[in-house]
Amino acid sequence: MLFHIFMYAMLTVSVSITPIRGIVEEIGGNYFTYEVVYPEGANPHLYEPKPTDILKIKKSDVFIYSGRAEPGGKKLCNIAKRCVRLERFIKLKKDKNPHLWLSPMDVYSIADSLAVLFSDLEPEYRDTFFERAQRMRYVIDSLLKNNQVKESTGIVLLMHGAFVPLFKQLGYKTMVVSREPGTEPGAAVLKTLRDIASKKGFVLGVCEEKRPCKIVKLLSKEFHFPVIDLNPLYNRPFTRFLEDAIGRIKDATHSGK
Repeated sequence: MLFHIFMYAMLTVSVSITPIRGIVEEIGGNYFTYEVVYPEGANPHLYEPKPTDILKIKKSDVFIYSGRAEPGGKKLCNIAKRCVRLERFIKLKKDKNPHLWLSPMDVYSIADSLAVLFSDLEPEYRDTFFERAQRMRYVIDSLLKNNQVKESTGIVLLMHGAFVPLFKQLGYKTMVVSREPGTEPGAAVLKTLRDIASKKGFVLGVCEEKRPCKIVKLLSKEFHFPVIDLNPLYNRPFTRFLEDAIGRIKDATHSGK
């Protein structure tokens, strides 16, 4: 392996955002060079590619992005030597949550497809890529199965809908404050949420790191439920993000006891 790496320049895999790198690098390992195109923390829903981004894409051997959640990714896809839209590997419905990098089952579904892609790029390491994909799927499956909550568990209040797939796949019921990240809703929504909190109760509030979350925190103080911050643009391997997120959820809700 070392001989191969030093004798030949490794192929470059460009990805749109850091979570996509966290997914693809778990499969591709050290056999490729990875480059994140969007600046760290940039909103993938709104980011417009810059001329420097276009240069990165043209120098890359393949560009990978999620799909509908990234309008800018589609523009870069059109100029890439080879482009992969991860949504093509999952069952896509019109109302499906587009944040596939936050959905364990979506990542589970695309793991083998990424192994196929990397095997095409570096056939010599095909078995390694599929072994890494299998290991990734095993970890995701184990984390979900071992951390399911009872149906009677209360509702999780999410500031934004990006984390809905994660909580639903763990067995939680969810309610979303705002469809747009960082947008605080008005008095009518607050009244509705107060009514729900009074009648059914919230077991947990979830904010996105570095984004406004006033209503969730206000209701938390009023109705005495815990709040955690999760980063939708995590910068680490997906399985590490998932393990940490589940750990924080369990610690906050005491669901592990």
